[in-house]
Amino acid sequence: MTQLDNEPVIEVQKPTLEQQIALLDQIREKILANPEHFNMSSWHSHCGTSHCIAGWAQVLTTQETNSSTAEDVGRELLPDFAKFFYGRTEYLRKWFEARAYTLQHGEVAKADDGVWVDAGCNFYDEELEKEQAEKQAASNNNCMYCTDCTDCTDCTDCTRCTDCTRCTDCTRCTDCTRCTDCTGKVLETGI
Repeated sequence: MTQLDNEPVIEVQKPTLEQQIALLDQIREKILANPEHFNMSSWHSHCGTSHCIAGWAQVLTTQETNSSTAEDVGRELLPDFAKFFYGRTEYLRKWFEARAYTLQHGEVAKADDGVWVDAGCNFYDEELEKEQAEKQAASNNNCMYCTDCTDCTDCTDCTRCTDCTRCTDCTRCTDCTRCTDCTGKVLETGI
């Protein structure tokens, strides 16, 4: 990240998992109160903000950040969940309904429609008993526990030029098929 002369530097510490979950709980409250306030496809194009996870994080936080765009603010405030910023609205709504972002590997929770959801936004048949769904969830190489995306510093450490498009053109997270290619037991994945 480049810094202009005389520009103050804000030291931002990575939020704890508990702080990130508290912010996701606030976002969840907004989404469940009015589902129209959550549209992952409205990504910053027409209004300079968004009704996505990162956009809500930017609006709801009182924490200082080094960034000005919602996507970058979201990465600072929710680094462990940034991989979900490009998810599909209908999948992530279920993920929020079930509060699946609080789950550990191998745990599942039910969304409002009865479908089992795990922390990685994978869905399992609602006809399964909880133990069966958890067994399937435990056998997945779950994206939630992969840190390839969140540990990546390609975007934040790049100082080559202001015209660089590596960050905006990057599709490493959205093209990832590690979850769906590993066991075939996942019905659908939301990321």
